[in-house]
Amino acid sequence: MTKSQVFVGIDVSQATLEVAVRPTGEAWQVANDEIAFGDLVEQVRTLKPSLIVLEATGGMHVPVVAALAAAKLPCRWSR
Repeated sequence: MTKSQVFVGIDVSQATLEVAVRPTGEAWQVANDEIAFGDLVEQVRTLKPSLIVLEATGGMHVPVVAALAAAKLPCRWSR
């Protein structure tokens, strides 16, 4: 990992998305709904992440993955 690389992790639950950034340690929470996805995309875009990793939770990750992918942000999810 070089100093310029930023990684974002998103823990998905039915009501919220818990967002954590490495290496800065920044963290925040947003609602897991389409209204909040726009703000999430903009916040994450400013970080210029190398990768965004999401926890795949019973399909609840699909809408936010779609929003991130539509914004051409690099995202992957684990099962």
